[in-house]
Amino acid sequence: MISPARVRPTFPDVRVRLFGANDAVALRDGFASGSISDLTRFMFPRSVAETVERLRQSKETTRFAIVVGGKFVGICTLRVPLFSGKELTIGIFDEAYHGRGIGTHVIRKVCAYGFKKLKLHRIELGVYPNNTRAIRCYTRCGFQREALLRKLLYNDGEYRDIIWMSLLRNEWASYDRHW
Repeated sequence: MISPARVRPTFPDVRVRLFGANDAVALRDGFASGSISDLTRFMFPRSVAETVERLRQSKETTRFAIVVGGKFVGICTLRVPLFSGKELTIGIFDEAYHGRGIGTHVIRKVCAYGFKKLKLHRIELGVYPNNTRAIRCYTRCGFQREALLRKLLYNDGEYRDIIWMSLLRNEWASYDRHW
C-alpha cells in the first residue's frame, strides 16, 4: 500500500496562466483585502488605474494568474532580481486555498517555465522569517536558504529581516524528475 504522504496530489481545477489585463481588478482587490499584507513588502491598496499602469511599465516581469475553478485566487511572478536570475513572488489571497498544496504546485509550474522557457540559471526569493508555511513550501520546491538580510525592509512601521533563498537550474533539474 502507498503511504498517503507519498501520493502526489493533482490539481485538475488549478490553472497557472499568463496574467492578463482583465485580471487587474481581481489583483487590486486581492491585495486590498489585506489577507497577505503582513506577508508582503508591497504597499496597497492601489486604484485599478494605478495597478494597470504599474503592470504596463514593468516589462521585465512575467506574471501568472492563479485560478482555481475559474476564480482568480492569486498571482505569481518572475521579476527583476535583487541579485541574479529572476526573483519569484507569490500571493494567494483567499485563505480557503492556503495549506492545500496549491502554492507548491504553482511554484513548481512557474519554476519550470523559468528554467525551460526563459532559460534561467537561477530563481531567487525573499521571505519574512515568520512566514513558516511559505518557507516549508519553498524548501519542498528545492529552494535553499542563502542568507538572512537583517533589517532590509521598512514595512508596517518597523525594519524587517528577510530570508533569501534560491534554486539553481541544476538543482531544479534533479527535483523536476521527482515532481
